[in-house]
Amino acid sequence: MPHFDFGKAECQASCCAQTAAPQIEVLLEIVRTLYINHTNTVSGAGISLGTLLHHLPGEEVDRYFCLHRKSQLAARFGASRETTYFDPLLAMADTTTYGAGMPWHLRTFHAAKAPLALATLAHLKRKWQPDVVHLNETVLVPYALAAARLGLPLVIHARTVVRPESKGMRLLDQVAPDHKVRFVCVDEQTQRSLPPHCRSQSEVVYNPVSMRAVADEEVVAQRRKWQLPKDAVVVGQAASLHTEKGIWRIFDLAREICPQNDRLHFV
Repeated sequence: MPHFDFGKAECQASCCAQTAAPQIEVLLEIVRTLYINHTNTVSGAGISLGTLLHHLPGEEVDRYFCLHRKSQLAARFGASRETTYFDPLLAMADTTTYGAGMPWHLRTFHAAKAPLALATLAHLKRKWQPDVVHLNETVLVPYALAAARLGLPLVIHARTVVRPESKGMRLLDQVAPDHKVRFVCVDEQTQRSLPPHCRSQSEVVYNPVSMRAVADEEVVAQRRKWQLPKDAVVVGQAASLHTEKGIWRIFDLAREICPQNDRLHFV
């Protein structure tokens, strides 16, 4: 169970994934939380944050949102027009190991937008007076720097293994020693990838997983539908087909391994 002591803004959270459904217990003394999300369409980050928000005690937490102007996630987050700011120039940095990373022209475009994050967050601070800011991925570096400059307590959700040598992560490592900055990592691998100061201010909280029990009869029926032999070893991957996630690597693995083992099948 991570415990973050921000003085006025104190957060205690534990996430427990069970077979039938996620159980999330969140004990908060935070009155106003500003959630900043970087994705536009439904993805792992959006689903995870939406699950968390669904299980938060609504009577104890006032929720505010800063989303990209093209975001399709407002309804999933339970965000209303009154509690949502759609940022037309939401800026990011290339911090993760997704695919080949941002092309140079996109990095340049986001770098040009980055200074506006301070004005945006200053405006939202005056408007909503948040007690803490939650960034839904490390790529939101401009808003992390803005929050640190404005003295806002900050929780950064590290959902993807990062490149610690990247400029964005080096900047985050500079603000991490501040007692108002904490990192929540989805697993130990992500935590180990953080640069030293970020890692020292981090805790691991696994993503909640909702999975129902599958009967043996269903497995047999599905194998028959896919025309798989009874003794087949099946490797499966369920994920969004986003190039930046490196999702296509499973095909490279299949082409390399399957010719060497007739029992192995990729789904």
